[in-house]
Amino acid sequence: MRWLVVRRFRHCLTSIVHTEQWDRIDLVGHSFGTHLIGWALYGFNDVVKPPVRVLLAGSVLKSNFPWQVLVGRNVQRIINDCGIRDNVLTLNQMTVLFTGMAGRLGFNGGIGRTFRNRLFDCDHNGYFLTHGKPDDSFMERYWVPLLLTDDEPESVDVRRGSALRGIWLTLLNNAEPIKLAVYTAPFIALTVYVY
Repeated sequence: MRWLVVRRFRHCLTSIVHTEQWDRIDLVGHSFGTHLIGWALYGFNDVVKPPVRVLLAGSVLKSNFPWQVLVGRNVQRIINDCGIRDNVLTLNQMTVLFTGMAGRLGFNGGIGRTFRNRLFDCDHNGYFLTHGKPDDSFMERYWVPLLLTDDEPESVDVRRGSALRGIWLTLLNNAEPIKLAVYTAPFIALTVYVY
């Protein structure tokens, strides 16, 4: 049913875009909001005017989401903030079909000025909470400058690599066939049993 929510969001965004003369539109999304933003922009048939800037955190989109189609057409800049300890996205990756964990690993190719992954040492809500309490300091430091200026986004990458971690993340990032098999197995077994 996600596509219905995306369709409704796209319709709402289209009506807002056409209500006034905007210099720029900034879209900020967290978790499922990143899914709404990504697929809504991808579904536009024509170029959105004015330029759109996208800021994502804790994204449930796949790492291979086709942002390259949107950059320069509908989207002026994409910043994807990732939490390397985001276990919510790990659970999402293992259980929810047709979603991903770009909010933990980053998007493929996100290394430039207009398309950048930033990897922080935080969990799924680390952008808004410190020690379980609401805190705006992350947003003030990393997001407000992106929304108020045209400065180059600050680069952040706190990952520490290891072979075992790399293998685990690769397997996890390619779990879609396993999820499909698990979800379809009961129906196949029931069909075989009946016939």
